[in-house]
Amino acid sequence: MRQLVVAAALFCGCAESNDMRIAPYLVDAVQVSKAEPGPACRALGALDGISDDEGRYESAYSSLRTRAALRGGNYVVIDAVIAEELDRSIIINGRLYACAVGPFATLPPIEPDR
Repeated sequence: MRQLVVAAALFCGCAESNDMRIAPYLVDAVQVSKAEPGPACRALGALDGISDDEGRYESAYSSLRTRAALRGGNYVVIDAVIAEELDRSIIINGRLYACAVGPFATLPPIEPDR
């Protein structure tokens, strides 16, 4: 039983690791904005993206979108962009939402048989 608890704790700690892989179309479906979402959106909680390069906004933005997709969201409202002086990283703080965008918002388009 003790081994199961340790294994579960290790697994949960890796849930938002940058090493996680996800289908690119799910990340591409994530929209990022400073505008509040519409009424067809459900709040999923706070989210952040952290650059893995020194001061690269693009890296933090990519991290934010990947983490959003991993948590099942498709819309992020940016609340703050912070430049950390100590380690020279960029942190983007935001709020994650799951928004309805048609009947199957997170599925890729189906190609017709030819």
